Amino acid sequence: MTVLTVECSFRLRTRLWIFCCSLLAFSCVLSLTTIIYDLLTYMYLDRGSVISMLWTSLPMLNYSPLISIAVASVVFSVNLAMIGSVRKLNHATTRISVNNIAWRTLTLLSACIPLAFVICVSTAFAYKLPGSLANAVHLRMRQIANDPKAKIDDEYLHDIQIEMSCCGVHGPKDYLALHDVDLIDEENPLDEELSISPPLSCCISFDCSKYSAYLMSNGTDFEEWYQPDGCVNAAQKLFGVSYNYVIPAIFGLSMILQVVTTVCCQYCFSSYATLHDSGLPNKAISFGYLMDFGYPTFKDLLKDMNDFEEERLEEEMKGEKKNFI
Repeated sequence: MTVLTVECSFRLRTRLWIFCCSLLAFSCVLSLTTIIYDLLTYMYLDRGSVISMLWTSLPMLNYSPLISIAVASVVFSVNLAMIGSVRKLNHATTRISVNNIAWRTLTLLSACIPLAFVICVSTAFAYKLPGSLANAVHLRMRQIANDPKAKIDDEYLHDIQIEMSCCGVHGPKDYLALHDVDLIDEENPLDEELSISPPLSCCISFDCSKYSAYLMSNGTDFEEWYQPDGCVNAAQKLFGVSYNYVIPAIFGLSMILQVVTTVCCQYCFSSYATLHDSGLPNKAISFGYLMDFGYPTFKDLLKDMNDFEEERLEEEMKGEKKNFI
């Protein structure tokens, strides 16, 4: 049967048409905003070498901003194309067949699948980020401890510490005891004591390089010279809220909006399809429905529409006769 059939007057069809166009336009704006937001996030992650440092530990999740951009672009394209289809419905010369309604609404609804996927990926990225970043930063710290040249040449560690204004895994004192650093998801692989002076990328002022030996022995002034925040905490502040709350909320809203838009467009398309197939004028009453199967069939709706139109014409003729008399 035609499930949840609604009688649509000319005024209701027009309002439904305007509402569908508005929903699709809002969905496009939301998708475009998401693309810009994720693009800026990816550029910031890449500039701080976070993408490069996490490549071994988070190969797929590492590119979650790019996945979000790709999905948002698909949703934007689908809704933009559907705006064109809905806009044409209000023209008297436009005809839409019942067979075309199914694939149009199915295309809109199918966009919910990648949106749900992005929510899962973003949540997983936020969950894995602290442990993976702690392990990656500690690995670089061990490398520069074992190779003095790497202390100058390790661009990844310096980039992240400069870009995020951080030092070490949890703070600058991690460099004084690399064997005691908490790696969150993994055990510290160092069995022996290991310590080095923090690199220049940790410094608040470049003058701290002159007093590195003093700072190593005098912990009271240590955090006054070096960035007090660790890179894990800094990353959580910058990206934790985004990937735990903002991005899942945006894509969750997009998914809900996509479902609502699909339902509204289905009613809009079907109401115009029944009107066009009935051959009645644009002012006539039509029927919109959510699903088309069983009884009453589409032909039954067309018959009812013609009956309504005949009754309306008879009433108009009776009214004219009374006025004439």
